[in-house]
Amino acid sequence: MANFQKCFPSIKKLALDPDKDDEYHFEFLPCLEILELTGQWDACEQQFRQLKLLTLDGLDIKQWEASSTSFPCLKQLSLFYCNDLEEIPLEIGEIATLELIETNSSSKSVVEYVRRIQQEQHDVGNYELKITVDKMELSFYLSQHEGSESE
Repeated sequence: MANFQKCFPSIKKLALDPDKDDEYHFEFLPCLEILELTGQWDACEQQFRQLKLLTLDGLDIKQWEASSTSFPCLKQLSLFYCNDLEEIPLEIGEIATLELIETNSSSKSVVEYVRRIQQEQHDVGNYELKITVDKMELSFYLSQHEGSESE
């Protein structure tokens, strides 16, 4: 993969199903704007200078470490079927360009973390960040599922 990355440094969109033995060096793709990852991914910190859309779909990861400086241009974060993911880095909400976080309800911990991100952003006056769960606004989703947590 490293040779591919060096040959196509101007690639803007990439979809991968990384094998746990593959090593990806995203720094060789400085123009990458859209990244979709499925399967397994080493969640170590990397910097994605131009990335605007990040989709994590069905990743078999528990921990994801990232900071707001890892994705300085991110506009949309999509997290689907990351059932083992225990948390989303709260700093993700601090990305100035972030407009949307979308997820599904397959992981209660992910839903809880997007709720916390939204609350932290509201506390500092940012009401622009849109968060959806199962294609519903987060507040609507939570109001529809308040009683189901105790069942």
